[in-house]
Amino acid sequence: MINESYYLANVHDGNRERYVVGIPQFGGRENLIEVDEVIFWLLKSFQREDWRQERQARRRLEQLALSDEELADKVGELVPSPEDMLYQRILTDNLRCAFNMLPPVQAKRFLLHYGLDLSIKQIAKTEHCSDRAVRLCIERAKKNLRKILK
Repeated sequence: MINESYYLANVHDGNRERYVVGIPQFGGRENLIEVDEVIFWLLKSFQREDWRQERQARRRLEQLALSDEELADKVGELVPSPEDMLYQRILTDNLRCAFNMLPPVQAKRFLLHYGLDLSIKQIAKTEHCSDRAVRLCIERAKKNLRKILK
């Protein structure tokens, strides 16, 4: 299933174009992280690929001629139990709260490195800073997340 824990937006501010990743928070608020255009389009391509894979999986299931019993078994494999869904929701909410407590630069760099698998050099290049600055920022983010989540 597609991960809808974030959304992408291309915002026009007068003469300037901004690219943001929106992360919903508790109470209907949202945390907007401005990203480079290259990163925005990379995320967009990942999102499209997720949608494509989900459509393919859905079509494959529809094409299978299954009995009611076989279908129930297949659906049971795909749909998590209510307990699993609740546990996943709690984990997601805890992580979202922890990320909201991080300074924006730490959250952004951590997400780019671990969420999008961008190298430290790639992040440094897009943000016009040194590799060392990015590495230290990510290490501080990990340290802060450990403290917050304990």
